[in-house]
Amino acid sequence: MIFQFLSKTLFWFLMPVTWMAILIVASLWLKNPIRKRQCLTALLVVFLVFTNPFLSHWLVTWYEPFPKPISSLKTYEVGVVLSGVANLELQPADRVYYSQGADRVLHAAQLYKMGKVKKILITGGSGRLFTGAGSEAATLKKTLLLHEIPESAIVLETASFNTHENAVFSKRLLDSMSVKECLLITSAFHMPRAEACFRKTGILLETFPVDFHHHPILWTPDSWLLPSEKSFFLWHILIKEWIGRTIYALMGYT
Repeated sequence: MIFQFLSKTLFWFLMPVTWMAILIVASLWLKNPIRKRQCLTALLVVFLVFTNPFLSHWLVTWYEPFPKPISSLKTYEVGVVLSGVANLELQPADRVYYSQGADRVLHAAQLYKMGKVKKILITGGSGRLFTGAGSEAATLKKTLLLHEIPESAIVLETASFNTHENAVFSKRLLDSMSVKECLLITSAFHMPRAEACFRKTGILLETFPVDFHHHPILWTPDSWLLPSEKSFFLWHILIKEWIGRTIYALMGYT
């Protein structure tokens, strides 16, 4: 439980927005004019660095794997889809409320329709620390059914809490199905950590990254100089993944 708490909360203390909030409070609280000026200078530096679109997009382009042509894929017995893309608390519960990363499910449906995967395994419980919102895998199944994927081709893993458990619990299901190799489908920014977790369990796999945040780097003045709120979001996901990979490596999960 301690690991689960740290894995879900530690990154909040390392986010640029948190640093800015601390510096703002410190600059208001400090009476020493030199210290106050130092805090304000640090605040300006943090703001300029973490809102710079060129830097954030360069980093996410470096970190994310690139798209793979569907034509380059062979046929796989199972495509494994990682969850973490839907809001389970919103009501009425008569649809799937995607918060991000819907490509994970939509591209899996496309791969099934094109004959690249014979079955789709969706892995994921609620992933929430303090709420029992149900299984996200079961929720995402609704989208596949709406895309006329037969229920017999959908396998659910509904107990996992994080990426490590996604891999461990999926391995058990794949072994029970006598699957030798699968296609791992998740967001590009999440793929390095997910692939390492799945390979650690001994699963033979190929990867199919989706939900890309990077784009060709622009060399126009606005991409260098104008602050961008999206840069904060890109730093958010990058720092979360870097912290996750560090903790997973320390825990022996990758």
